[in-house]
Amino acid sequence: MSTQVEDLYRRIQSLALSERLELINRVFADLKSNLELQEELAAWDRLSDEALELFDKAL
Repeated sequence: MSTQVEDLYRRIQSLALSERLELINRVFADLKSNLELQEELAAWDRLSDEALELFDKAL
């Protein structure tokens, strides 16, 4: 393991259980937000492609 990872591991292990749980909750909330954003961007991408296709057909 790299030194940074080891330091982070030690810092996390030194936290109280309630603080570790809060950290985990924050990480999962960030992951959920990221996934939702990716899904929304993918939807916008599809809509954009559909709009361009319709525009090309109209020409």
